[in-house]
Amino acid sequence: MVRLLLLVVLALDLGNLCAQQSFDPEKKLRHKEMSDDLYALKKKIIDSHPNPFAFITQTEFNDRYTELVKALPDTATAAEFVYYVARALEVMKDSHTGLDFNYLTAALLDHERRILPLNLISGKDGFLVEKDPRDHIEPGTKILCINNESIDDLYAKVLLYANSEGEALVSRRRVADAILPIVLSLQNKLGETVRVDVEAPDSQRVEHLDMHTMDKAYFRQRRQYQRSMEWDSIFSFKTAKEGKYAMLKIGSFSPSSSKKFRKFIKSAFKDMSAFCTSDLVIDLRDNGGGSSSNVEYLYSFLKEAGHNTPSNVILKSSELSRSRQKMFDSGLVRAYFKLFHGRDENVKSFLHLYDLPFGELDTSYYHDREVQPLKRVFMGDVYLIINGLTASAAVDFTNTFKKEKRGVVVGEPCMGPVSGTFGNPASYKLENSGIRVFIATIRYNYDNTFIYESHAIQPDYYIETKLSDLAKGKDTQLEFIESMMLQKK
Repeated sequence: MVRLLLLVVLALDLGNLCAQQSFDPEKKLRHKEMSDDLYALKKKIIDSHPNPFAFITQTEFNDRYTELVKALPDTATAAEFVYYVARALEVMKDSHTGLDFNYLTAALLDHERRILPLNLISGKDGFLVEKDPRDHIEPGTKILCINNESIDDLYAKVLLYANSEGEALVSRRRVADAILPIVLSLQNKLGETVRVDVEAPDSQRVEHLDMHTMDKAYFRQRRQYQRSMEWDSIFSFKTAKEGKYAMLKIGSFSPSSSKKFRKFIKSAFKDMSAFCTSDLVIDLRDNGGGSSSNVEYLYSFLKEAGHNTPSNVILKSSELSRSRQKMFDSGLVRAYFKLFHGRDENVKSFLHLYDLPFGELDTSYYHDREVQPLKRVFMGDVYLIINGLTASAAVDFTNTFKKEKRGVVVGEPCMGPVSGTFGNPASYKLENSGIRVFIATIRYNYDNTFIYESHAIQPDYYIETKLSDLAKGKDTQLEFIESMMLQKK
């Protein structure tokens, strides 16, 4: 039984564009309609979230809504109102409670707005192109202006839409990097091309480019291709030096098939055992999370005693939390699991939390470890790569890895602290504006201290991507690790 955990809100899998959208960016909203939406959102959070005041006071929470209602204009479009909803959600500092950017993107495209296909990474070298799927802008190119607006001014606006966990400031920037094209489309009706001023990585000469935007048809074509390559782009296993060095990329703990995921992991560690691999790199960059059982499974190959996670889960029973558990609305289904899986602690916990009356808060504890045969457990040196979009269940893995000193952590601070995170975000639609948001319905704790730490887990070596490496197609973090391997020999 998979513990249903943590599909991070920020993962930009844009879903089924054929679905009918009720969010119309051009829809005119009156002040009362917008204020009613904000107050309804506030009530839904209070009714459903296990602890809205984990990182802020109740006064700060209430004051943010009061300030936003006062700041509302007499009328605004639904696209303009998204900003106020983002600010209402951001105050909680919960990465699982925020705008549904998947839905917003699909709705914008459905209403003939266009998206600029620009993948940026911000850092000390400026705002750099990571990759460009359409116009072949060289990676490492520096963005200076978009539509004659400086990238600094534009980015300051985009940051106001970005949420993160606690004080995970690097993660908030990585979220802003990812959502910049969506916010740009919310704020502007883009034409077929957008003027972008750039500076090539090998010169300081400013160039003016007309970048093509994406419409719905092109986006659908691109998504179909991405889906056809989905598994290979998210999961990979490679060896070098006659198998002595291995690289395991885990881009998600929410694979399309858990059975296929487990087969992939088992095969990788079987190969490492056969090769007598001495050095393993695990890449969790951009891993937005997923199922805790997949975290358990992967980590069980790194520790003889196996692994159990989480330590406990707190749930507040509500209409929203039940929406994540539709299958169990059937008494027949519940009876089946009680009869045939009643001794499984995951099943017992899940059914207990499901049966809570609305409004009640309770905690379930977990003890059973996932354990592998000793011959499959990797005992060599391990290096873990993380970044600001390493989130949710991937933070859980990082926390255990670092706490148990299983190896070296390289990269950026991830999107979460050592104590735990929120999870199981449920979808909620604002009635008047049609804006969809996610609201966390559980608290997922890594230990039983029940401390709400707010600072992100830090890597042992904070290594940012270099402009020069982007331009040359090099992996800055991986090259740093390979240099460490050479030094130990």
